[in-house]
Amino acid sequence: MSVSPNEYLPFKAGEDGVPEFVPVGEGYRYHMTSNAHDEGGFPATNNHAVAKALLERLHNKIMNHLDEVIFTEEFETDDAEIIIFAYGCSARSARSAVRLARKEGIKAGLLKAKTLWPFPSEAVRRLAEKAKAIVVPEMNMGQMVGEVERAVRKLPVDVLPLNRYDGLMISPEQILAKIKEVM
Repeated sequence: MSVSPNEYLPFKAGEDGVPEFVPVGEGYRYHMTSNAHDEGGFPATNNHAVAKALLERLHNKIMNHLDEVIFTEEFETDDAEIIIFAYGCSARSARSAVRLARKEGIKAGLLKAKTLWPFPSEAVRRLAEKAKAIVVPEMNMGQMVGEVERAVRKLPVDVLPLNRYDGLMISPEQILAKIKEVM
């Protein structure tokens, strides 16, 4: 399909809020920026109603498909009393910490987040309902612990941060020591 430089085909969202995928260069003009854009792909920063509608559509598209965009992995969570919520490089140490804890008779489990937004609140809540505590090891000053606290705010479960930001990895032994603080 050929489109002259002065005309364009509008992107129309389907009933599910998702426009049909069209490969770059096939029938549509593309203007790629981080700005909100109208259905023709042009910036809509001067048209606040169009920008708002676009952002609401994108937000709803994500929120209506959470089960398709939130990815987690669980390890030893079936009977876990202590949950470790970890992501990124801390998750490997957390898995080892679970193994160490299990060898000592501590029922620990790991919830590894593979996506951080949307946050896996339902998975955190589900595991927190049967846990004493959630340990959150992070290689930073604690950006995710707040999200975990928000997810479990009405549940009787302790949330324990474990932060390291000195260039060294959090070790499994450090996570195990934090787990033992709850016991």
